[in-house]
Amino acid sequence: MVTSSLKPTFAYVPTEGEISMDQGLKLCLELGEEHMSYLVTNTSGTKIMRFEYYSLPKEEKLERLSMLLKQAPALTHPFEDVILVNNTNRTVLVPEKFHKDHLNDSLLQMIHGDLAAMAVHKDSVHEWEINIVHGLEAALDTLLKERFPQARSVHFATTVLRSAFRNRHWEEKQHVKLFFFSSSFFIMLFHGDRLQIAQHFQFETTEDIIYHVLNVADKFQVDVNSALFETSGLLDESSPIWYELKRHFLEISFLSPDVAFDENMEIPSHYFTPFFLIPACV
Repeated sequence: MVTSSLKPTFAYVPTEGEISMDQGLKLCLELGEEHMSYLVTNTSGTKIMRFEYYSLPKEEKLERLSMLLKQAPALTHPFEDVILVNNTNRTVLVPEKFHKDHLNDSLLQMIHGDLAAMAVHKDSVHEWEINIVHGLEAALDTLLKERFPQARSVHFATTVLRSAFRNRHWEEKQHVKLFFFSSSFFIMLFHGDRLQIAQHFQFETTEDIIYHVLNVADKFQVDVNSALFETSGLLDESSPIWYELKRHFLEISFLSPDVAFDENMEIPSHYFTPFFLIPACV
């Protein structure tokens, strides 16, 4: 049974406090395997007004999400734009020239199994000439669409790929981006102007993470001594995960958000990076 009140795991509220109604508002509601976050910004995504991150255990996910949609005061504002961001691992990346809409369901079913209770969506990421087919549990999709009927749906992979394109350097050096969440991480690998992989991985232990990252590095012949690794999300500098990553990869660092916000708080700035890049990329 879910308790009558839900509190965020961590949050960000700017020093001015209340959400300003003097300008149009954008809401980005992101749903992961075992978490949900929401971010309120101006319509351009350049001013952060409110952010909250909640843990959602799988067995209580639908009930907790329903309660949050009713309880969170910030979600009652009139929004000019609402984006629902699917951050689960049910995705398939397809080169644009080979994609066929009528095969979306079949593609997801072939990779991820039975999709009888799945809502299927497609994103066009023209910058990389790929389409992202992604699925979300139908009950969750219906709940969100009923609460925000004007909402657009995108996948988290779409937002980070667009962000990477905008901030590209086109160096020949290999470049790895890691985004960490409570029970999963997302990895992107670039070599010059080529995207080599963009994929979610689930994990339970530090060993799971290191195995997956080293496996990607081996498969794509990443030079662990020279490749640039940028890491963000829910990862502590004192954690065994960070220790092991630094032990294996020499050029690794935390990536802070490139949007202005008050960093004078106990939570490390890199915790917010995966979430704060979303509004400007949708």
